[in-house]
Amino acid sequence: MKRKAILLLAVVLLVPATLLAGAHQKEDSDRGIFNGNDMFSCKPVHQIDETPINPPNVQGDIPEPQQSKLTGKGPYKLFDNLYYVGNSFLNVGVFIVKTSAGLIIIDAGSNLIAKDGTWDCKIMEDLMEQAGLDFADVKMILLSHEHIDHYGCATRWQEKTWPPAPVAMSRIGWDNLRTWPVRAAFGGTRPEKIDTYLFDGQRIHLGDTTIQIVATPGHSMGTMSFIIPVREGREKHVVGIMGGSAVQKSWGEAYMYWASVEYFKQACEEAKCDVGLNAHTQNWPAGVLAAFLARKPGEPNPLVIGADNFDSRNLEYYRNRCRQMFQTLINEGL
Repeated sequence: MKRKAILLLAVVLLVPATLLAGAHQKEDSDRGIFNGNDMFSCKPVHQIDETPINPPNVQGDIPEPQQSKLTGKGPYKLFDNLYYVGNSFLNVGVFIVKTSAGLIIIDAGSNLIAKDGTWDCKIMEDLMEQAGLDFADVKMILLSHEHIDHYGCATRWQEKTWPPAPVAMSRIGWDNLRTWPVRAAFGGTRPEKIDTYLFDGQRIHLGDTTIQIVATPGHSMGTMSFIIPVREGREKHVVGIMGGSAVQKSWGEAYMYWASVEYFKQACEEAKCDVGLNAHTQNWPAGVLAAFLARKPGEPNPLVIGADNFDSRNLEYYRNRCRQMFQTLINEGL
């Protein structure tokens, strides 16, 4: 009899709690929040939550890496509204999108200082000035991912703008950047803060230009890629910039990279991308940079490979990097 009474009491207490939980679950589902118990009704959430965007910095004091030589790369006016400047170290650089309402910088270099005192950030600043691009016009700084050669000058460049241009990257990238041990690709001077997050499917509008953000993890967990409309005279084209390049030595990350290539392909097919680029010029479609530099007035732009060739001449390069890593992992028994 006592056991029945205890069971009845448990039912009486459990039913209201279950109903209340169900009500909260429905409210969460209606707001598009995934709570772990509602697999079939979860919706993506793009709004930023109330979590502080700048957790405590764990990096401490990091000495600046020293490189023997840094030389400028560019400036290249790729299209009427898209420029590239960089340096010889890893052949890495940044893109500058020129809109009717100001400039958007994509990536921020390494912040490296050569032994002769040459400074990576200053090299690119001088190249931008040569191209007639003024930091006073910079309105946004977008970071593709959380590696040293893509975030290095972000803080310095933000300080050169007024009002301060917001710095943005993915939430995963920012969390990694704040917590990952200081070594290799996560060295250098990390940004002290960012101002907003990039998310998959986001469209960033400035003036007459809209940039589409595509999540492509694998090279790093927080990598984002970009789709940008460009023009040259009366011609219009669409650039697909793959945010990452190297494939990490891990089955999980290599498979994720492969999946990201296919995901980016789908987004670029829908956008009709006909130009494929990367922050590292060695990852551009074979031969296009040399042809671009040798181009004569009136000749077609060699960077335009065509929407029909975007996959075979651009994305297949990244798949091949995956295949090479798969073979390496097999050969080493990993």
